[in-house]
Amino acid sequence: MAEPQNPDWKKNLPGCFGVRDLDFASHPADEARAKAMMKAAFASGASIDDVLKAIADFLASKSADEAHINEQLDHARKLRLRSNAALLKSHRDAS
Repeated sequence: MAEPQNPDWKKNLPGCFGVRDLDFASHPADEARAKAMMKAAFASGASIDDVLKAIADFLASKSADEAHINEQLDHARKLRLRSNAALLKSHRDAS
């Protein structure tokens, strides 16, 4: 898989997590930052797999265990699905 053209979105990863619990997008402000980070990642050419790898790498660098990493990856996938659903709904409502 090709590396995204502009990986600047990765510098915004830490703001997507709780400081103490390392939970992804669990607070409204963290969720807003996570959505913005994902939007920037996809705009730069990153895939969902690139985003998930970056999340896993970040958590591993903070000594998170495998179970916690997998749980946070599930949260990230669900956030992506919710964001896609909201986008589709807004397009339907505009029609």
